Amino acid sequence: MIITGAPIEHLPFEEVDYWEEFSQVLEWSKTHVYSTLHICWGAQAGLYARYGVDKHQMEQKLSGIYPQDTLKEGHLLFRGFDDSYVAPHSRYTEIYKEEILGKTNLEILSEGEQVGVSILASRDLREIYSFGHLEYDRDTLAKEYFRDCEAGLDPHIPENYFKNDDVNETPCLCWSSSAALFFSVTGLTMPFIRKLLLTGKKGRGRCSFIWIFIRGIMTYFDAFKSGNLVLPSALLLHFKELFPSSEDFLVWQFFYLQNTSALDELSPSQIAETIGKRTCRCQPIHFKFD
Repeated sequence: MIITGAPIEHLPFEEVDYWEEFSQVLEWSKTHVYSTLHICWGAQAGLYARYGVDKHQMEQKLSGIYPQDTLKEGHLLFRGFDDSYVAPHSRYTEIYKEEILGKTNLEILSEGEQVGVSILASRDLREIYSFGHLEYDRDTLAKEYFRDCEAGLDPHIPENYFKNDDVNETPCLCWSSSAALFFSVTGLTMPFIRKLLLTGKKGRGRCSFIWIFIRGIMTYFDAFKSGNLVLPSALLLHFKELFPSSEDFLVWQFFYLQNTSALDELSPSQIAETIGKRTCRCQPIHFKFD
């Protein structure tokens, strides 16, 4: 499930028109969703609803491209990342690190001097919170800046964005590789994410969108071909709901772990034991893919 941002940071959470429905969906997700990705306001709202961690107003809007450090070397969400990376941020409020540490057991995975906490997640990856906007296109911050200018808000020029702070210059694009890595690990593709976030609704501010992915009748291979996969940790927790048979799960386990982990060898008996099956001797099977 993906919960996106919304330009309603000035409102207390309880005053958002759809807060009651939002809270109901979060409660429902505990038993019906394998993993939830919260973005920007969606991350703040998720932390408040689940843990009582509130947002705090900043002196001025945080807008621009900022550096962040990865804090957990080898973590699944940051596989392929360098020690530091840059990402767009665009918000008026922030979450205090002390409250996260004091009220939750979530892991802080990325942070920066100017942005504070950037990405955090539960250890089983069923909850992921991102306060930045890796999904942004090259010109998204520019569009927001000119929109705010037209609204008479007197915004500051996004930092580290326009060359020499000249708003007539083409903005730099320096986060797309990190974005592709992050969203590929979460099982999503960048074109899909951007198409998803371009949709808008009117109401008391633009709505936060909640997107729910339900496996339905798709096999794992069908999902793989479509470019959308659920998180590996969630697969391990819910393989009976995700796979039509234990054999299908076993095949996934073998190919995923052999190709994406540091394991030199994965014994079929280890997989079989995990899913309550026995191994037996059989003739070699050769696969041919067109």
